[in-house]
Amino acid sequence: MNEVNLTRIKLLSVFLLSNILLFYKGALYLNIVLFSIILFYISLNKKFLAFISWLKPLFIISIIIFIIQREPLSSLRILSLSSLVFLLINTTELSHIMKALSFLPKQISYILSLSLGMIPQLSKEVKQITIAQQARGHKINWNIFKSYLPLLLPLFTKSFIRAEQISISMQARGFDYSEK
Repeated sequence: MNEVNLTRIKLLSVFLLSNILLFYKGALYLNIVLFSIILFYISLNKKFLAFISWLKPLFIISIIIFIIQREPLSSLRILSLSSLVFLLINTTELSHIMKALSFLPKQISYILSLSLGMIPQLSKEVKQITIAQQARGHKINWNIFKSYLPLLLPLFTKSFIRAEQISISMQARGFDYSEK
């Protein structure tokens, strides 16, 4: 089986699993089992530290959602869906994902592959911003607003700048958002 077909199977399974996790009401145990399996698989592949650093902000968000909604299923959905995306991104090359999405219209496949490609770049930028803020004396603790606001503001600024650059380059290559 070639890489394109394998990637299509991965994308289809992620799509089906995410729909089951989102829309099936009694998916509490399924979320726990899926999250545990992904955690076990990632720990075997020695990407556990990257996974934990990627999962830490999502864990905080899921705790906040749990406090607001008092529903553990919402928090588990966030954790299991984000770990599913992490697993897809870390086990599949971006070029294979682009080739697997070639049956879609070019604009849609380009946007999807661009979105998936931005996730590793954002995690690298978070690490760089964290190091820069720690060099300035910033300490990260459990106070969400004091700890993560100095990290999020530069991240959003860089993301908006990158989005503008991508928009300009897409328009230069003929991806126009206006109808012709």
